[in-house]
Amino acid sequence: MTTKRLKNKDSQEDCIDVEFKSIYNALRNFKKLSEQEATVYIEIMKTKHITVKELAKILDDKKIKSTTTKPYSIIKNLMNANLLFCKDKNATNKVYCPIHPRDLTLDISEAVKDLDDELAIIESEEAKVFREIRENSETLETEYEITNAVSILIDKKYEINFYYNNISVDENHMIYKRLIKNFSLTPKKGNFSMVVATKKDEKLFPKIVILLLKKFDLDQKNDIVGIKIVDPEIFDCLQKGVVLT
Repeated sequence: MTTKRLKNKDSQEDCIDVEFKSIYNALRNFKKLSEQEATVYIEIMKTKHITVKELAKILDDKKIKSTTTKPYSIIKNLMNANLLFCKDKNATNKVYCPIHPRDLTLDISEAVKDLDDELAIIESEEAKVFREIRENSETLETEYEITNAVSILIDKKYEINFYYNNISVDENHMIYKRLIKNFSLTPKKGNFSMVVATKKDEKLFPKIVILLLKKFDLDQKNDIVGIKIVDPEIFDCLQKGVVLT
């Protein structure tokens, strides 16, 4: 079977197979990799493992040029992004392997961008909820309205728990108090993250959550900063969490 190629004269995407397009986008949007790093990671996923010498050959063969494309520098950046691990740290010729490439198979940015297309194929009842959240999110400004929008999901029998991540929050913080009151939170020393648990076999929910987080301008970068889906069978693509910047 022949794999189609995506054509884009202005970026590395012209050498990315269609089947890896969503992973490439996730690497760029959520892992904040450069075009070169994302392209290299796709190649490593295909080979399952790589050495610095092999990476140098890939850079040459694929004509990947940049001021930051020294093989070891790229490997170091991918390891810092928790995408690679060293198989044997004591070996002379170290072998690096990709970490859980399945975690990147859901391209959330595309899901949000193509919202109208998604609505067309979602069951009518779910589409109604999705549309209501989307419309409300364009004008939501207060923590009360935020809670109301999230309550729509709770009414649909979704189990939701919010908590802040690595942020010290004042107990007088309005969003803090609203979340504590409505979601029965148990904060630990004033720091907590956000976790979302969903019913099994539900594919719509992560897109709604991402949409909520994108649309709600929660004090820029200082409010809700993380999301984790705790159903690895269905949502392992977001297993490591998504950090919004």
